[in-house]
Amino acid sequence: MRPARQAGRARERRGHGAGRRGFGRATVRARRASRQAAVIALDTNVLVRHLYQRDDPGQSRAASRVVAGAIAAGETVFISAVVLAETALVLRRIYRLPRGGLAQAVETLWNDPAFTLEYRGLVRAALDLFKRGRADFNDYLIGQIAKQAGGTTTYTFDRGLRRARGFTWLRAG
Repeated sequence: MRPARQAGRARERRGHGAGRRGFGRATVRARRASRQAAVIALDTNVLVRHLYQRDDPGQSRAASRVVAGAIAAGETVFISAVVLAETALVLRRIYRLPRGGLAQAVETLWNDPAFTLEYRGLVRAALDLFKRGRADFNDYLIGQIAKQAGGTTTYTFDRGLRRARGFTWLRAG
């Protein structure tokens, strides 16, 4: 073999010249990524329409199609802590979902392997506190995230958290 040809093959083995033979680093990464399940994320309004299907049937069907399609394709549906907290607030304040209904909705997401919840363990702790406490789920989630970050207390004006562990209630004035 001539030296130039040997050098060309050595470059290909090291990942150069991938466009010609498909041995490049980018190709290997792409193959590896295609074997891993894809992840999609939902915005608050899509998650709300998926969970609460009473006010806008068209949006609810579209949201549920996205979720069902992702599950059928083996994709993971990611729910960020911000989206979960906003969803809880919307369901309680706008749609007047009872505490038990909200707890059940969060529990359903937590138990479904198709959904990946950011701060999964903290969501569980916040849900348990919500079931026993007087404040909103999103407040307990905020407190749990602060605690994990090293916070000793979370200051609040929320009277429902007046006696809650990990919170310090502030009086106005």
